[in-house]
Amino acid sequence: MNLEEQIESRVSGSEALELVLSIAYEAEDIFIKCGVKDDFCIQAVGSEWIIFGGTNRLKWTAKWGFELQPSYCTLKFMRAFHTLKGV
Repeated sequence: MNLEEQIESRVSGSEALELVLSIAYEAEDIFIKCGVKDDFCIQAVGSEWIIFGGTNRLKWTAKWGFELQPSYCTLKFMRAFHTLKGV
């Protein structure tokens, strides 16, 4: 069950937190593999999305997974992300 579905079904707070943390671990791994581990943070959490990063930002949604927010990313990070994702 994705974050959006959990929120809609009003699962317990601890289950929703576990899901957010598992997504955060995955995001942290992306930042590490893209060579910017020190830029990783949780920027904001909405009901349908989570924003990660400071200088370089990723947006996670249940529908699309991780996506770059290009206006908040360095060229180096965008290239590394695309290479990592095979784009």
